[in-house]
Amino acid sequence: MPPVGSRPAINTYICRGDLKMLVTHEIDEPMWQWLALQNWRKSTVSNDRRRYRYLPEKACRALVRAPREELETVYRDILAAGSQSRPPRPRA
Repeated sequence: MPPVGSRPAINTYICRGDLKMLVTHEIDEPMWQWLALQNWRKSTVSNDRRRYRYLPEKACRALVRAPREELETVYRDILAAGSQSRPPRPRA
């Protein structure tokens, strides 16, 4: 497992196994630490040939805005939706 590293920037991807999520909203330090505990890491490979399942574009927003007491439930729902084969497009 790669080291956690610093928080990811907006319009970058984070990965967990075969899942990829586009960072569409600012992730604060406590949220990044929580995601790191769930084994999410910044995607550092620019020409990655692996196949991923992409979480919906709204996934990052839902996690960032979720009340802490509902975070586990929101997270499970997002993981269940992670079956898209095409990546969401980063916003300009």
